[in-house]
Amino acid sequence: MKKNKNVLLILLAMVFIIPAFQGCKKGENDPFLSLLSRKARLTGTWNLTKADISGVSGGSTWTNIYDGTNWIYTQGSYIDTSQGSVEVTFDKAGTYKTTTITIHPTYTNTDTEEGNWTFGRRNKESDYKNKECVILETTKTTSTGGGTTTYEGANCPIQVMVIDELKNKELIVKTDGSLTSTSTSTQEGTKTFEKK
Repeated sequence: MKKNKNVLLILLAMVFIIPAFQGCKKGENDPFLSLLSRKARLTGTWNLTKADISGVSGGSTWTNIYDGTNWIYTQGSYIDTSQGSVEVTFDKAGTYKTTTITIHPTYTNTDTEEGNWTFGRRNKESDYKNKECVILETTKTTSTGGGTTTYEGANCPIQVMVIDELKNKELIVKTDGSLTSTSTSTQEGTKTFEKK
């Protein structure tokens, strides 16, 4: 009889605990269970290890592929190659810094971007879950080819990172989106980061 009560207690606990863990799953491919909070998993320094992005711009199809060292951009018969790295650090205090190094056959450039980050809230119109997105508010950009620009208040550029998967050592960001002015440009793909 005591054994049956224990089994019943375990089953009841599972009824309440499993949905609670599933509620913590924000990104489409997030792990089922993590002992670390979403903020703890995101905090730290991440290196871009892979990118696979494609799109259409002005009626022309393009791809941009990164293997951890080399970028290969293709649009029609045009192919451009470069080397480089992308590193982004999320501080638990709510600041971030991205450093992008591009080594092209004709130039070398280092771009940095600094600012504040926070998790986005649930958005019905965009179909985002709570904490599925990271909102980046840029306050300063620096480029070896273009000097330094600082932003304040309402002039700070805002970016949205949509997280597809956030594990303790792996971050996958979706790059899907479109822009329409006189024509429509679209892109889709993913960027994969590994934590240092």
